[in-house]
Order: sequence, then structure tokens, then C-alpha cells
Amino acid sequence: YQGLALGTLAFVLIPGVSVALNYGSNSLTTDNAAFDRGAEIIDSVRDGSGVLGLHERNVFSSWYIRYVEKPDRDVAVIAVRLLQFDWYARSIHTLFPDRVPEIESTDVSVAIRSIVEHNAGRASVYFTFKNPSLTGGYDLEPVGSVWEATPK
Repeated sequence: YQGLALGTLAFVLIPGVSVALNYGSNSLTTDNAAFDRGAEIIDSVRDGSGVLGLHERNVFSSWYIRYVEKPDRDVAVIAVRLLQFDWYARSIHTLFPDRVPEIESTDVSVAIRSIVEHNAGRASVYFTFKNPSLTGGYDLEPVGSVWEATPK
């Protein structure tokens, strides 16, 4: 029984001591990078606009700022990688019918262009990334930490 007791004690004690000794260096309680990035994106755009984000670090942090920290802001944060799914295109059209048209294609480049063209002359569309699929009729002008699509 002593061997079993010592084995159990070691099984519990070794990870416990490791966590206790390394907690401070592994704690992320002061890591505000995602919060700061989301706030920077939302603060860079005008109300009534749309923000298309490519990477999760921009999309999720922007969603959090928009819906939790600043629910009074009227900004449509759109996850570009989800535009390939018809359920997502329908969902964002339902949420923001004035800024997102009915998107028939699951081609992400076509969906992006549809959103930008739908808003031309009415509302601003911003990107968290420099989008090469808009070459031709639009310029991407830097505004704070995002790029605004403006017709040429």
C-alpha cells in the first residue's frame, strides 16, 4: 500500500508543484493584445460601415469589442473565411440587409466584391487586410489600422 500511496502522491504533487512554480510566467491575465487590436479596428471605422476580417485574431476581437464593449456601435464585422458558406452569407444578410446583399456565390472573392459594390456610394467598407481581389475598380486607402475600399 505504501507504493500505491507514494505513486498517487507523486502523480498529484509533481504537476501541482510545477503549476505553482510556473504560474506567474504562464499567466495571460495581463495580455491585452487581442482586446487592443479589436478596439483599434472598431475605433478606426465609421458607424454604418462594414469591416471584413480575414484572420480570427481580428474577427473575434472585433466581434467582442462590437457586441460586448461597445454595443452602441453600428458596425458589421464580417468574417471573410466564412463567406464560403451559404448559411453564413444568409445570416449576415439577415443581420445587416442594408450593408450585405444576398450573396449567391460561395466564391469568397465574388462575395467580397458583391459586398463592396453593394455599399458603393452609401456606406464604407473596410478591410483588416490588404485585399488583392479588389484590383480594378477600387483603391484601398489606409485608415487607422484598416483599409477603406474607395472607388477609383
